[in-house]
Amino acid sequence: MSKSAESSPLFTASAWAVPLTVALAIVHIPALAPALAAGGRDVASEQTSPRLNRFTYYERGSELFLGVDTRAAQYAGQDERGAMFPLGIGLANLSDGPLYVGPESFVLEASDGRRYSAVAYEQFLRDYRRSRTDERLADTFIQTMNTRYSTFRFTPWRPFPPAGDIDVIQRNVELGHAFWTRSYLYFPLPEGGVRGRTFKLLVKPRDNEETYVVTFSVS
Repeated sequence: MSKSAESSPLFTASAWAVPLTVALAIVHIPALAPALAAGGRDVASEQTSPRLNRFTYYERGSELFLGVDTRAAQYAGQDERGAMFPLGIGLANLSDGPLYVGPESFVLEASDGRRYSAVAYEQFLRDYRRSRTDERLADTFIQTMNTRYSTFRFTPWRPFPPAGDIDVIQRNVELGHAFWTRSYLYFPLPEGGVRGRTFKLLVKPRDNEETYVVTFSVS
């Protein structure tokens, strides 16, 4: 990390959404073509991004850190009604400038090549029943992020607050230098479920033509 937290600007909320550009194990969109041409089969041996622990995959570049926590995803699909794919997201801004993040910046790609955008908050609020449990399952992930970026300042990001907390909904957030945040994103449950499969999380920064990919699996 290039600078200390003391030099970071104050956090300012923003309506813009910008995901993170990851420098390690990143795949640009043109490089995805061979994988999609392989017939969409699940490749169990496909190399994933490195892990912080059993459930958390991450990439750390020169400008940012991205963590994807899959602990809650293990239970995706157990409820017949409102089945969704929860992913814990941790972000830390290592760049000199601000980063703008929102759910619309992320796309989930299954091994069959199908892509999914995050669900609408209204659908999440109406149909999903496990959000409180998901929050409890994030304890280890939060502790890991707190330890790793203890010198950074935390700012909240709540694009999918549970029912009863809608007065604090925050779809988008701006991270200044040396700030970190975390939240859950919710995607439609892919056909065939999620256990034992490999997925890619595609992230497109604002005002950037390139899309970056983090690879993870759900055990």
